[in-house]
Amino acid sequence: MSDNAVRIVTSTPTELNRHDISDEELEMFRHWRTDHVQSYGQTSLGGIIGSVIPACQAFFDAFVSHVVKPMDVIGLLSIIVLTASSVGFALCLIIDRRRGRDYNAKIEEIRKRRNKKIEYVNRVPVNDESLPTNGRRLKKQKL
Repeated sequence: MSDNAVRIVTSTPTELNRHDISDEELEMFRHWRTDHVQSYGQTSLGGIIGSVIPACQAFFDAFVSHVVKPMDVIGLLSIIVLTASSVGFALCLIIDRRRGRDYNAKIEEIRKRRNKKIEYVNRVPVNDESLPTNGRRLKKQKL
């Protein structure tokens, strides 16, 4: 071998270690979330609870009452908050249920993968193999 050539030897491990995971860890994986959808849903639920009484009162005073009063700004804002919180809560519920199905599918995939047998073909690298140069001298690369 020449002085400028770099010998590269690739090899494979002698054995593959199987990583087992318990059912308890899989259940913890199912309940472990990093997207804060449940927190946003709880915040929306709080907005619904806090604005439902003023919004109903404003709606009743403006449309149902015998003495019709014009709707004030606070009543209009409470109706807007109630509507936005309801939409946000519904979206969070939909996203959370969809993510739950995705986590269930991932858990089933991990369980199926865990039950597979690992086949491995061992190839021991030969240390005396010459570096393939295709008849040319390798050039030193500049960094």
